[in-house]
Amino acid sequence: MILSKEQAEELQAFADKYPDEEISAILVRNKQTGKPEIIYLPVDNIQRYKALFRTHEYVDSVREGTLLALVHSHPSHNKLEFSKSDMDQMQYCSEPWILFLAGNQERTYLYFGGVDYANPNVWTSSEEISGVVRCEY
Repeated sequence: MILSKEQAEELQAFADKYPDEEISAILVRNKQTGKPEIIYLPVDNIQRYKALFRTHEYVDSVREGTLLALVHSHPSHNKLEFSKSDMDQMQYCSEPWILFLAGNQERTYLYFGGVDYANPNVWTSSEEISGVVRCEY
């Protein structure tokens, strides 16, 4: 997939650092190097100005076409599966989604490639998501 082993390990470590929270990040293509890089979005208790700064980076990456994926985690007491709330958002998103689970010892994450709106069989709201891949790192 689009994450390197090192990036997957870094994201898992970040999720593990906040086992009772959902972490969020975006994976963007660095404009200078062309390589993927992670931009972490603040956990709830981080100052407001940092949240605004990260929001601007997210919007800029969408506008500039450098957004590669949306990344988040579920708390350690949950399962490594997209929730109903996730699915409700994913059905309107053409960008890939990546999901980690805090405390996951299996070295896996879930990857969904985004909705292809050009496809006549576009996935619509359901209890199942087609195209989800379990990735090992």
